[in-house]
Amino acid sequence: MGRGKQPITLVKAQRKPVLESLAEKTFFGIFGAVTWTKKNKRDFWAVERILSRLQVTDKDLGKDGKLKGQKKKDFIKLWRSYQESPDNLRSRAQWLLTYEYGHLLPNLIDARFSLEEVPVTELYFAAQKHAQNLDQDALSSYSSRHRQNELLKRLPQGVVFQKREHDTYRVVDGYHRLSAAKEAAQRFVLVVVARPR
Repeated sequence: MGRGKQPITLVKAQRKPVLESLAEKTFFGIFGAVTWTKKNKRDFWAVERILSRLQVTDKDLGKDGKLKGQKKKDFIKLWRSYQESPDNLRSRAQWLLTYEYGHLLPNLIDARFSLEEVPVTELYFAAQKHAQNLDQDALSSYSSRHRQNELLKRLPQGVVFQKREHDTYRVVDGYHRLSAAKEAAQRFVLVVVARPR
């Protein structure tokens, strides 16, 4: 993978591009220049998910483009909590999913987790009602980002569950990002894969 900082562009008044840029700026502010490893890809995913859940908008940014005020305090508190969980993919993925949804699906509690590229054609969107009611503006924004941003393609786009080898991958988290990858005609996508132990 590439080495060094990725270019950062803040786009005002558009929530998703601001979030992406803020996630990049926050991540590189914490870790500096990085060589992409599975561990820091996981941590970038965490930064992006925490900022998304906090509903960060351009109003939460100072003139320097960094988080300010209560959102900054909330982010720091959550980031510290995330960092206090055991330093492995399973614990960190479970922390994020619990933070985002308030609970874990039963099949994820004792699952083993790995970071893998999977064929987009093998993704199964089990919650059909949710898949049909995706925010079209957000989906369009993610699709555009998938076509234009090489960094995004190298980072986890969601969580999937695979019950048995050679089964499809049931989407658990990341409906917008994974639908966008499909819409952008990506062949493979990086995801957190959960499987029964």
